[in-house]
Amino acid sequence: MIYKHMYCGYSDCRSVELLENDEIITSSAAVYGNMIFVYFESKNEALGINDVAKGNMKPFPDGGLWAEMVEIFHFFTPKNDEEWVRKTENKTPQFRINKIYMDKVASYIYYHQQLQRDNQYNCDKFFSIFLYGNIGIIYGESPVESITWQDIEGRPYTPIRQDWPQLMAEHFVPWEDGRKTWIELENIGK
Repeated sequence: MIYKHMYCGYSDCRSVELLENDEIITSSAAVYGNMIFVYFESKNEALGINDVAKGNMKPFPDGGLWAEMVEIFHFFTPKNDEEWVRKTENKTPQFRINKIYMDKVASYIYYHQQLQRDNQYNCDKFFSIFLYGNIGIIYGESPVESITWQDIEGRPYTPIRQDWPQLMAEHFVPWEDGRKTWIELENIGK
């Protein structure tokens, strides 16, 4: 089984070191302001952020340096480890951020769980959405490895509802420029 994790932390340095570890399948990091996000995959459920990354982090009020984010959506759940293998080498991680109105977080999760459960569509194999409070982070990779539900379940394609972009826009807090779009983050870490 593959375990996916996303952590966030705060630092004035805007950098983090990604550690070498034989149990890490992939790891990457990105920064937004003084927030640092680290994504990693492992077959070891017990592997934690301190096994994957280190940096000059600011402690949270509880003294911890990192907070694990909750995965609320993914397009693909592999039935076995072989289905998760990347077919393309040297993929570029892509992180995007958005802010969700606090009173809309539950609705946002609900619609994504409904989408995950009820629709069959072409999708990005590695795309996931994680939440920390009302901060949403999308993780994906480029080039995209598309997979179809026909490939996965043998079921026909079902389109996503046509009003999806407008429905999601109702959930997002506008940025300073008034837009309610996902903002791409700068990749960091070596």
